[in-house]
Amino acid sequence: MDYDRVWLDTFVEAFTVNAHAPIHVLAPDAEGIRGDLSERIKRTINVNAWPVNWHALSRVLLAAARLHNVARIQELRIHQRTLNRIYAAVAEGSLARA
Repeated sequence: MDYDRVWLDTFVEAFTVNAHAPIHVLAPDAEGIRGDLSERIKRTINVNAWPVNWHALSRVLLAAARLHNVARIQELRIHQRTLNRIYAAVAEGSLARA
């Protein structure tokens, strides 16, 4: 059984029924995935693409977690300014390489 296909079909069905729910695609090829998904669910409104580099994103999350001494990712939601500041540093290349 192709589990990825089953999950994609389930996801598409859920977001076809709930047409106002926002979708955020985080992936290196987010635009391509967004386009494919938009075709399947027949909408582009509230379907957002966020191209990310997984290594950079993980470094940002880990740095913010260390800075605020948090153990669970959901605790980082209240530290959006920190995440933005660290992500900007990564984008400038100062943290891009380990």
